[in-house]
Amino acid sequence: MHRLCKTSRGILSRLCSVGIAPVSSDEKASIPIESKRLAAFQHVWKLFHRDVQSPKNSPESLAVPPTWLVNFCYEAQHSDNSATEQREIDYESIERFIQETNPSYRSALASASRLIDEVSKQEDLPLQADHPADYYLDHKIRIFPEEMYQYQAYDETALRALPDSLVEKLCLNSKSKKYLQIGQAYAFPNRAQLPTSWGTEPCKLLVDPADPTPILYVQLSAHFPPAAWIPVRLTLSALQRVLTEFAQFASTHREAHHEKFVQRWSEAKTCLVQQKMISASALRAYDETKPNLEKDKAEITSAILRYVGWMANTVPFHEAPIREFPNSQEFFCGEYEYPESFMEYLENCPFFFAIPELRTNSKDLWGQADGPGVAMSAFRCIFSKTVIWVKVHFSTEVKLPPTDPTLFKKLWKEQGVYPSTVTPVFIRVVWPDNVKMCGGGGLLMRLNSLLGSEFARDMPIDAAMAMVYCTAWAGRQQDLMGVRKMRLRLSDWEHKVKHGTQDRRPDFGAYPGTSELPSPMYTDKERLGMHLQYLAHLGDPDIETVIRRWMGYDSGAIRLGCAKAALESGNADLFLEIVRTELPGRFRKTMLRCYRSRKKRDLYDKIPRLNDEDFGRIGGGRLRPVSLQNMNSEELDARMRLESDPVRSNL
Repeated sequence: MHRLCKTSRGILSRLCSVGIAPVSSDEKASIPIESKRLAAFQHVWKLFHRDVQSPKNSPESLAVPPTWLVNFCYEAQHSDNSATEQREIDYESIERFIQETNPSYRSALASASRLIDEVSKQEDLPLQADHPADYYLDHKIRIFPEEMYQYQAYDETALRALPDSLVEKLCLNSKSKKYLQIGQAYAFPNRAQLPTSWGTEPCKLLVDPADPTPILYVQLSAHFPPAAWIPVRLTLSALQRVLTEFAQFASTHREAHHEKFVQRWSEAKTCLVQQKMISASALRAYDETKPNLEKDKAEITSAILRYVGWMANTVPFHEAPIREFPNSQEFFCGEYEYPESFMEYLENCPFFFAIPELRTNSKDLWGQADGPGVAMSAFRCIFSKTVIWVKVHFSTEVKLPPTDPTLFKKLWKEQGVYPSTVTPVFIRVVWPDNVKMCGGGGLLMRLNSLLGSEFARDMPIDAAMAMVYCTAWAGRQQDLMGVRKMRLRLSDWEHKVKHGTQDRRPDFGAYPGTSELPSPMYTDKERLGMHLQYLAHLGDPDIETVIRRWMGYDSGAIRLGCAKAALESGNADLFLEIVRTELPGRFRKTMLRCYRSRKKRDLYDKIPRLNDEDFGRIGGGRLRPVSLQNMNSEELDARMRLESDPVRSNL
């Protein structure tokens, strides 16, 4: 095996990997293997699987590295041989490569030309922050010499916050299985850096010696277990295609958002000095990067990062990356009495940048039947630049507020128990079109089979791992649901309501359960009305059928849930139908008030679910209980008695 070449020749090798000077098959066939090195590293080569074993006493008893590993190492390390420097550089090949990866980013051709000119002028090109290499060309693939190979099992300390049963599954049911690291490649930024920073932490290249199939695994960071490693065909071109896809979106993201984050960083430093949290002299020393102030520099950097993250709640909503990528999927992440507790896990997730794209400025995360709508925050994944929208829904509550708040508040104090409520939290994952960041689709399919999840096949692996990590860290892994799991949960509540597993008038304790003093305890019918909205928000294509099955039920909470679900699904006609059939009263008034807050939730949709003319149809005076004339007298009397009963109206 051969060692790495100089920096300048390494750059030429990266240009060769683009397609200028590929290594021929004849050169691979005559790869020299030194017998001394072969004997010195027998403990490494004996790890690999072999179908045929040589006799122990024969001269061929020495274990040799597999052919596919030798070819890959030779191709990665010797693609910049001396014959390459004498060939004429094919600019059309570089341009064709750039067009295939990202047609909109033409400036990469100019960067490649500048890089070639600089290589011809100097022996070593600095790759520091002041002379950053182009993301399209500089993948920094480094193959280790044999003495640097590391043969060890996956380090579980990065996942110590997760339960052992989950870690066992993520390690493919074998925590003790060992892998061989043969190199490292493209570097990704740290979560404590700006989201548009250049990479500082390279990913690992590993192989499984016990597997006869030649597969290279790319571990993006230490928090990615074996189930999340990206499998790559063991050729240099295949590895380049995987790294190029990550580099493509990193470069595009830096081009679009770097100035914004630099401005936020500068404003944070100014505010910290004005508020006397950092002295001006310390900040000047920080900007000059004096070597004797390393400890102070780390403290100042931490303070600036915290302030920049806190300032995310002042970012205007129209500046947020609402429609940056075309693909999206909704997930239900559980119900919380205090949603702020779940937000803490998201803010400390190792797959997100520490600086959020957007943070909600809502102070009171409290659900109400006629609530304000949604409080949203946005985070950015480190590796694929996927956007994670966290949405706390306030208006899914179907329990009407008390008509006598003063008396209700007095009863709270007498009981000494604060009324509990549940506020659902949803996450929308928005990711770009990709082929390699999802492992070709098979990686997410295996993750779904291991965990019973419902991730889309083309979702980047870091976004899926972020969802698994945060929900498991918060102890809510069973609440991570898509459409399929939510249908099963909804069917459970339907069964309870139909078969009367709960008393129609349960024991409310000290609360009489009237409209003036409603009970804080949730009934099965209220829970059903809320889960109808959850299913609609997840985008169930059959939600209209479910709503029509329950829109005429003799419970105001269920009917209110059906109306909100129709509004959530964007079915204006169905919402109008439900409102028209509702008798005048508090539930009908709440339905009419809900559509006003619905407009706030259309902002993050690619296509608004309800247009302006739809809102005009709802509020234009056309709402009349026209369906009452189709009811017979007995049905009408029963509905009137139900609405007039102060106890049953809250059931």
